[in-house]
Amino acid sequence: MKEGVNIFTFYVEDAFKITNRKGMTLIGTSDGFIKNGDILINKDSHTRQFKVIGIEMLNFIDKAKSLTHNPALIIDAEYNEAMELRGKTLVSIE
Repeated sequence: MKEGVNIFTFYVEDAFKITNRKGMTLIGTSDGFIKNGDILINKDSHTRQFKVIGIEMLNFIDKAKSLTHNPALIIDAEYNEAMELRGKTLVSIE
């Protein structure tokens, strides 16, 4: 990574499929900036690259009955791959 380059990190809390939409949706917390087309990897394993194909803000009621706003990334991945990312941190690469 070049010095001074912003590294995007995304902690994956959950993953799910939205009907009639390409890719898998990851919901979590983020630090930094990202755009469509950027590539993410699992911070720990570096075994697979995931292309960001969409970015959204999801609003939903959590278990405590309060409204939460979470960033969501739509990535080009299969169901099983996305499920394995739960609890992991993704980082951007150049």
